[in-house]
Amino acid sequence: MFKTNGLCVDVDGLTLLNDLQQDLQLNNIQLLHSIKPVNDNIMISCPSHKDGQERKPSCGMSLVDTRASGKIIPAGTVHCFTCGYTADLTSFISFCFGYRDEGLYGNNWLKTKYRTTLLETPRDLQLNIDRSKPVEKYPTIPDTILDNYAYYCKYLADRGISKEVCNKFSIGCNPEDMTITLPVKDLKGNIKFIQTRNIYSKFYFIPAGIKKTDFIFGGYECIIGNYKSVWIVESIFNALTLWELGIPAVALLGTGGGQQYNLLKMLPTREFIIALDNDTAGIEGTYKIIRKLNTTKVLKILQYNSNDKRDINDLGAEVLSLPLNNIL
Repeated sequence: MFKTNGLCVDVDGLTLLNDLQQDLQLNNIQLLHSIKPVNDNIMISCPSHKDGQERKPSCGMSLVDTRASGKIIPAGTVHCFTCGYTADLTSFISFCFGYRDEGLYGNNWLKTKYRTTLLETPRDLQLNIDRSKPVEKYPTIPDTILDNYAYYCKYLADRGISKEVCNKFSIGCNPEDMTITLPVKDLKGNIKFIQTRNIYSKFYFIPAGIKKTDFIFGGYECIIGNYKSVWIVESIFNALTLWELGIPAVALLGTGGGQQYNLLKMLPTREFIIALDNDTAGIEGTYKIIRKLNTTKVLKILQYNSNDKRDINDLGAEVLSLPLNNIL
């Protein structure tokens, strides 16, 4: 049963999607080629990117209420983990039929197909939630979605990232749009979002609704490895470079902020080596980390050569020869 746009719809998610696929085919619309239940989601071929013709499903319809960025996301919400397309159930149905009408066509389609009842007010949509189990701020992405990206490509090899390190962090490549897929986990090892990096440019994409300062990349691996000394860097590729050199590292996906300082404090790590980029933003981020962590952790700073603007990935093994300055 779904509650969407003032309607309570008496149908299960799998039946609804199969019925929708059949009606689309009757209208000569070839979408939703794959429909596969996975835990609390049903994975489907995204109707938004690749003209709806992607080979492996990267879009999920939630079967339970979840929470993201402090907001309740009701069951029936559709979200693509690749392109970021997000819609409520009625708008998704309208979109599939070619309408951009804020769900009007989808609403009528549901009322025609199934037994529906009206909710008293739109407010009920957010208040009528099963509180028997906690609602996650960021829903966990099923591990199976990574099967779509289980490819090792020349770009990764050229950046000096081995298959072994890629496997450790489930790094892959989406062959449909030639982006590198970089899963980001919480400290329990649950995948919360997938950052992508275009092979042909330096453009990074983070799905809508994700606040990157709520996460650190590599934290889970540092916990299970029980490392006593860990490097802090900005980008995921900088962290992967250090892991290649046998150095455990976490990435802030930037210069740091928000909940990241608390996440760093939670790591069973006695010593941090701060190695943000050697530019103005990196230096400011370094001072922030010192202010936040200096009373709880032993801190050292990587001392770059003064005019060297290369980051960790550019430096590679050269980074091992650079001095470390103690923070007292």
